[in-house]
Amino acid sequence: MSVGIFAEASQLAALQLISINAHMLVIIYTALIINLRMVLYSLSIAPYIQKVNNKWKALLAYSMTDQSYAMSSVHFIN
Repeated sequence: MSVGIFAEASQLAALQLISINAHMLVIIYTALIINLRMVLYSLSIAPYIQKVNNKWKALLAYSMTDQSYAMSSVHFIN
């Protein structure tokens, strides 16, 4: 599951739903909705990293977690 789902919160939710034999569409939609927060994180940080090299942007996107967003928002927004 780690290959297809990056966020641990959605992995835990998916595993819980799998364990109670939930319908596959419910599992997929739940994981997608939980992962949508990463889009919101990216949208709020994007104006501050517009001038960053694309290689760095790819690395930053890969390493985006709840904790790194919190630290970035404190750094950029405050």
